[in-house]
This record gives sequence, structure tokens and C-alpha cells, in this order.
Amino acid sequence: MKQRTSLLLLFLLVILLVAGFLRFYRLGVNPPGLFKDEAFFGDLAYCLLSTGRDFEGVSWPLSSFGHGASILPLQLYPMVVSVFVFGFDVFAVRFVPALLGVLIVLVTFLLARFLFNDFVGLLSAFLVAVSPWHVVYSRVGFGILQLTFFFSLGLYLFLRGLKGDGRLMVLGGFCFGLTFFSYYLAHVFAPLFLFGIHYLVYNEVKSSGKERLYYLLLFILILFLLLSLTTPYLGKISLLLVDNIPNAVSNFSELLYSVFLLKGNWSWPPYSGVFGVVYPVCIPLLVLGLVLLVWNRNFQSTLILYWLFLAFFLNAFISSASTGSLRRVFTCAGPVFEIVVAYAVYRILVFYSASRKVFWLLFGLFSIGLLLGIYPFLVHYFVYQPVSIEAEKVFMVPVKDLFNYTESVKDRYDKIIITDRFVVLEDYVFFYTKTRLNDSTYVLGNVSSYPPGNRTLFVVRDYELANVTPKKIFYYSNGEVAYKVVE
Repeated sequence: MKQRTSLLLLFLLVILLVAGFLRFYRLGVNPPGLFKDEAFFGDLAYCLLSTGRDFEGVSWPLSSFGHGASILPLQLYPMVVSVFVFGFDVFAVRFVPALLGVLIVLVTFLLARFLFNDFVGLLSAFLVAVSPWHVVYSRVGFGILQLTFFFSLGLYLFLRGLKGDGRLMVLGGFCFGLTFFSYYLAHVFAPLFLFGIHYLVYNEVKSSGKERLYYLLLFILILFLLLSLTTPYLGKISLLLVDNIPNAVSNFSELLYSVFLLKGNWSWPPYSGVFGVVYPVCIPLLVLGLVLLVWNRNFQSTLILYWLFLAFFLNAFISSASTGSLRRVFTCAGPVFEIVVAYAVYRILVFYSASRKVFWLLFGLFSIGLLLGIYPFLVHYFVYQPVSIEAEKVFMVPVKDLFNYTESVKDRYDKIIITDRFVVLEDYVFFYTKTRLNDSTYVLGNVSSYPPGNRTLFVVRDYELANVTPKKIFYYSNGEVAYKVVE
């Protein structure tokens, strides 16, 4: 028994190391370019850390952070801690999702092992560690895996508490409650899931004498939900809801098509279109696993099927796969796909376990098919850089230095004209000037509309005011001219 446990822990450690390598290596060596939303999150985290206020001047807010109603505290404040620890750079922005990506691998192992057995747990963890959807999402620095982590961990603790120490149920309720502060979709997904699961578990709760702990769990959940509803988090969902049943049916079909036929715009930021959200070899096993679960009709199968169906059903009513619903399906239920595949592999191997030759043949075919899918994905992940936009350059150096300079000389000028070709949102300007644009010294506009003068300073791009000798030049980290300051 001791030797078996040691081997299990060794396999799990190897899987976690693989997961960590895939997520952290590129952050330390040749990090990929940031996208605009990631740059925004990074700047906002640094703004809160530096000034204690968001871009709108609100002190340590809990709702919009000056960016609508779609940012929640657990999406941003962990990044604030990361920036504090690691500094203001790409690694800090993407550290939290990378860490969550590794932790989700561990939670998937615990959950699948609890529901089925060690083999399904280990294989599920490995599939999550190397799956395209999870590798891509756990390197995106704007917080979409918090829901996946806290929900999966809450479910595991709840089920463990149901079968053993009831206090774990309460801890699971706390994790469920945190999902309401992690991703806006949790306000609908988590209550619907728990409402359905109630009918599966209540008799066991009652017979085991854990009703008080169960009601305490529900109280914590309702309390967290009510606290979260005091802020305008649901505005994002209301903006995305489809307006009729036919559209919802169409979206549901599109989601199924995207998953099972490896089609659709599943990743954001955009990634190579040659990959499906799961590997091709997993698709027939996913179908087989679902059939086997439907056939079994036990607690585990009902739980898994309801979890998966609810993720599809709910997101079909929000938007189409091409506008992000497929991403949200995997945010809600990503580990479930890999658990179903692992369960199918386990059942096949058990069925043919009497014949060693067939066993190794099937295991080898699956391994080869998986490697044939993983290899090209890793080539794109490590070799080809994702599309980088101007926001990456803005984030990396020059904007902060530029506005530190203009602040230092501001008293010498009546106006500082910032070109309207300035590539960042006004939010960046709010932060780097440490003021709002209602500061009358700063004007954002077309530089040709303002005549030059001794008391006017212009902040322009490299190609603007080409015939004027710049007073100072600011460069990107790659040596390109970013901005010029001219009188």
C-alpha cells in the first residue's frame, strides 16, 4: 500500500511539473506579447498598488474599476499581489493564471480520483495539463480561470464532506461563494448547478445527520451571492443574452459543432486556427465516455452529465461560440471533458485487461494519437508567437517614462498636446499622469489643429511633425522610436 501511494504521488508530481513547465517557461524566457485587455489589467493592478485607486479615482473598489461592470475582485486583486511581488512586467501579469492552471490540474486529479479511481484521476490531470484549451487560458492575464478553480475545488470539498468530515462541506460552500467574485457567469451557473445537485445529495445529507452543516453551506452561499449582487456584476450577462429561443438553439448546436468537429473560434486571445479545443484523438473517446455515463445512471454519471449539460445550455442563452460562449463553456466545465475521456480510456482498458496484447495495443494507439496532437500544438505554443498588438509596446516601457517626463516639465507649458494617434485607451493616460484628462494642461487631439508656440509641448508619434527637431525621444524596448516630445 505504501509503495502504491508513493508511485501515485510520483506520477502526480511529474504531471504537475509538466503543467508548470507549459505555463511558466514562456513567462521567464521570451515571454509572448500582451494583448490589450491584459495590458489594461496589468496597468490597473499597478495603478491600485501605486496609488490605492483605480482609473476613476475610486479607492480600492470592489466593482467596475473604471472598466464597465465585468471585472471582479478575484480577477484583479491577486494580480495586484503578483505585481507587488514580481514587479511591473509580463511575468507578473500572467503569473496568477499560470499558477491557477497548475492548481486546476491538481484539483482535477483529486475530483476525478474521488469520483472514480486513481487511474482516471491521473489521466484526467495529465489531459488537463496538456490540453489546448487549458494551456492557452492559463497564460492569459485577465482572469478567466478563477471560476474553474474555485468551483472545482468547492465541488471536491463538498463531496468529500458529504462522504466524510462534514466540515469540508462548509469549506466547499466558502469556495462556491468565492466564485461569485471570480467571473460574472458564476452568478447564474453556480446557483443552477447547486440547485440541481441538491436533489442528488439531500437524502444522503439527511441520512448522515449533516443537515446543519448543509444548511450552513447554503447560508454562506446565499450570503456571498447577496454581497456580490450589491455591485453591478450582472450587467455583462444582460448585455450578452440572446433575445429568442431559436437563437439559443442555434448557439447550442454551434457549441456542439465546435467541440466535436474541432471547429470554431474557441480561444481568446486568438490562437492558431488549426487546433480544436481538445485533441482529435479525444473526440471519439469523449463520445464513448458520455455514452457509458448515460448507460450507468449512477451518482457520478448524473453529476458529470449535469455539469457538462448545464455549461452548454447556459452559454447557449448568452452568445454564440464565435463570440466567446465556447470559451465560457470550458471556463465553467473544462475539467469535465478530460474526466470523461479518461473514464472512457479506463473502461476500454478494463474491458480488454484479460488480453495483455490488446491492452498494450490500445494504450499505445491512444498514446501515439495524443502525442500526434500535442506535438504540433507545442510547436505553435513555444515557437510561434501569438499576435501582438500595440498595447504590448505601451505596457512594456515608454508610456510610464513619457508621462513621468511630461509631469516633471508641466509647469513650463500652458498646454501639453497629446496626439490623438496615441495608441492606448484614455485609461492609460489617467494612470500615468496620475490625474484625469480634466487636467487643463493635457489635451488629447489632432496636433495639426494646434499652432506651435513657446508655451506648448507636443507628444507625437515618430511619423508626426517630422521636420521638427524633437526635444526628447522615447524608445520601445526593441529600439524603435515610440514617441517624440517637441516644442
